[in-house]
Amino acid sequence: MNGKGPNAGKRIKRQNISRDFHAIRQRAGVPKCKLHDLRKSYCTNIARKTPLHVVQQLAGHADIRTTQRHYLQVQPELVDAARRAVEELLECSA
Repeated sequence: MNGKGPNAGKRIKRQNISRDFHAIRQRAGVPKCKLHDLRKSYCTNIARKTPLHVVQQLAGHADIRTTQRHYLQVQPELVDAARRAVEELLECSA
């Protein structure tokens, strides 16, 4: 819903959000991207240090599997950290 001006309380049209986003993006010198790309990037980046159920809530997903399937990418540094942890465990037991 729109909060100020003569359109206060009226629905914001999707095409207006997209148009305004692209105008702001261009003025800021941000490379061409979709608004949804920012959402995915946001969710992926906060997932690095935030529990998945919190990411789910911030993304507004009813089902955590939606968050996992559509917005989270496996970060190479997390895979490397997991690999190192396993290697350390194996070294300790040897």
